[in-house]
Amino acid sequence: MTALRHVVIADPERAGREKLAALAEQAGRELDGELRVHVAKTGTEALLLIDRFKPALVLTEVVLAELNGLALLRRVRENATSEGTRPPPFILVTTLVRETDRYWGLRNGAHAYVTRPFDDELLRARIRDVLVAGAAARPEKLGL
Repeated sequence: MTALRHVVIADPERAGREKLAALAEQAGRELDGELRVHVAKTGTEALLLIDRFKPALVLTEVVLAELNGLALLRRVRENATSEGTRPPPFILVTTLVRETDRYWGLRNGAHAYVTRPFDDELLRARIRDVLVAGAAARPEKLGL
């Protein structure tokens, strides 16, 4: 068994948080690792959880109150740079479906940009892949 890893999930909707938490927990079990999931309703709450737990992965909706998902991603990356550490990988799981939204999500450093509705198996596989790679996970390419 591997060491305890944390995952932070930020989604304004309870059903969204529960669905993402279940997928992350299932991916953790598939990897035979201990995974603790922390959930937030807002970007500000997520930032506090990220600072506290130094997660192996962050799953976030882009549309969040107080601090949207892109601003959260940028803030975490800036904090990691100033601390000389690697930021955790981010998977944006969002209702925003325009290609320009996807472009800016990936351009800002997201490891994946998944639109809703999504395929559970594919998202779980992506979560598993990022957890295996850890901080060295490679972001999805823009394909431009």
